[in-house]
Amino acid sequence: MKKSKQLAAEDWLKLALETLDNEGIHKVNVEYLARKLGVTKGSFYWHFKNRETLLKEMLNYWAETLTTDVIQRSRQSSKDAKETLLKLMTIITEEKVGRYEAAIRAWSMHDEIAKTTLRKVDKQRLKYITSVFTDIGFKKADAEIRARMMLYYQVAEQGIFLSDSKEKRKKLLKQRFAFLTRE
Repeated sequence: MKKSKQLAAEDWLKLALETLDNEGIHKVNVEYLARKLGVTKGSFYWHFKNRETLLKEMLNYWAETLTTDVIQRSRQSSKDAKETLLKLMTIITEEKVGRYEAAIRAWSMHDEIAKTTLRKVDKQRLKYITSVFTDIGFKKADAEIRARMMLYYQVAEQGIFLSDSKEKRKKLLKQRFAFLTRE
């Protein structure tokens, strides 16, 4: 008898995000995901009540792992605010934190729960990055405009410049950091 796969809720959430990104929200459904994972629908219901629960958990997972966790990691072992900012920008770039941005934003145009989550995440990101620029020494207005510029770039970069090499992304990161922290 073949032993069935032991899947965690996170396995479903990761696949749901990948599916959202690659194929759209309509493909994020129980049957399709179960088929992709090679398991029965019963496995899904072990972790989630229904599709709506999956979608809410997927948004929470996205917000937690690609915003809250990233913020926390950027603070770890940083000596000062500039180092925190560089660490944040490096995590975002190297780990491709923005890889689901376009898909989440497109979905939020037609779904109130996605829109609410996206607004909450955008607000959290802007508040944190503004505080880092303030800690660097910029006045509140200057700190916020730098934070907004950084966010705009980071959100768009992975959707527009997919073919950039790792070396080019590293070089641009250093230039962006220098530009944003310049008086």
